[in-house]
Amino acid sequence: MNSLYYKEEGAGYTLVFLHGFCETHEIWDDIIDELANHYNVIAPDLPGFGKSDEIPHSLSLKEVGRVVISLLTSLGIQKCIVIGHSLGGYVALAIAEERPDLISGLCLFHSTALPDTEEKKLNRVRVMDFVRKNGVLPFIETFVPGLFFQKHPKNIDKVYKIALKTPEKTILAYTKAMCDRPDMTGFLRTFEQPILFLAGEKDTFIPVSSLAEQAKVAFGGQLKILIETGHMGMIEDCEGSIKILKDFALACFHRVAP
Repeated sequence: MNSLYYKEEGAGYTLVFLHGFCETHEIWDDIIDELANHYNVIAPDLPGFGKSDEIPHSLSLKEVGRVVISLLTSLGIQKCIVIGHSLGGYVALAIAEERPDLISGLCLFHSTALPDTEEKKLNRVRVMDFVRKNGVLPFIETFVPGLFFQKHPKNIDKVYKIALKTPEKTILAYTKAMCDRPDMTGFLRTFEQPILFLAGEKDTFIPVSSLAEQAKVAFGGQLKILIETGHMGMIEDCEGSIKILKDFALACFHRVAP
């Protein structure tokens, strides 16, 4: 895991966008187009996804976070806001724990600091068994529509086409890594930078109630909710997502401006 493909646009303070499971940097395209008018925006493909290098059979989210840190270091980034969608949020937490000095703010975009419940762990094992037995296509056909509350064919088709390119090896490795991830709620209490929990009102993966509780215990926590939105707020409510992220970025960078 040495080389990450990334998209970089704009200038100024840096925003880092980390995509979710079975996604690539492309998932952020519409948001990046707008925010790059105000900030330096970096959006990598996480290891094993999109155009980035393949991954070993076994990996941890902490390892993935270190690869992203290496990329940011190579680009000379000293401070940034990290926005992570779902899986990307788990990686963002790993980065913040490893290098809190690097982070001006953290956005868990439909993501959580909680570990998997026992039921969720069992479901991930079932996913791995299903993919080994049936391959990528049948899994993606059932997985992608469930991400959306607003099931517009155009939106689902966009994510479906991205997800379908995910190698089986990557699906299996990250499913296990997510299953094994630690409880990060203790970290929320000690991390001294702003943390935005961006929730989808109709998200069946990450309930609003859970994120509301985490926002209360986080040192600098705040909760924003996208109405009539599932797990794909950057697509289902792109305009609302952009406004919330703009406001958050402005507040964070005001705290660090000389």
